[in-house]
Amino acid sequence: QGKDVHLSGHIKISTTDTIGYYWLPPYISRFKALYPDIIIDLDIKTRYTNLSKREADIVLPAVNTQPDYMVGKKLAPIYVRLYGATTYIERYGMPQSPADFHKHHFLMPNESLASLPANKWLRKYVKEENIVACCDKLTGLYHLARQGLGLTILPHYISASDHDTLVEIMDLPDECNHHVWILTHPDIRFTARIKAFMQFMYKETEGESAKRTER
Repeated sequence: QGKDVHLSGHIKISTTDTIGYYWLPPYISRFKALYPDIIIDLDIKTRYTNLSKREADIVLPAVNTQPDYMVGKKLAPIYVRLYGATTYIERYGMPQSPADFHKHHFLMPNESLASLPANKWLRKYVKEENIVACCDKLTGLYHLARQGLGLTILPHYISASDHDTLVEIMDLPDECNHHVWILTHPDIRFTARIKAFMQFMYKETEGESAKRTER
């Protein structure tokens, strides 16, 4: 596998639901225009993929620290913010600070995402009686929020194309933000198709970590 020099075959990419559904597809589209014979096998999951067990060729996680045995780099920042639907804001108003959270309904990550820094921050201010629903995926919280059920935390790129439905309420502290990483196993880093995709993503996202996403 490591000696494969043909720009064809499959690349199994494991990533989170938000990256896989909202951030990554435009990059895959542009990559396929350059390498039509490489088949992308996208594997969406919430648990961390084990590259040493060959569960995937490449992972695109959304965390701030990585295992030492992986090879790769940061690609782009993820800004986590608090959002609510326009219908919710029209009915309940917009909180100005966490001191106002007791007046509002919230959609929260469940125990599967308990370690998420944004979840830990939010739970310091949101009481149990203010929680109306939970979900194990941020994409689920997004769809619930669009119904006007409550406020929730989301990566900035989910709402980028949904300004008519969602309203950005406030930024979260810096420790709640993340980066998209791209990682592979050292044994296959020089496989032609793996190297092509890694280098493509490096080039396409160059400079993203140095600038803040435009509102």
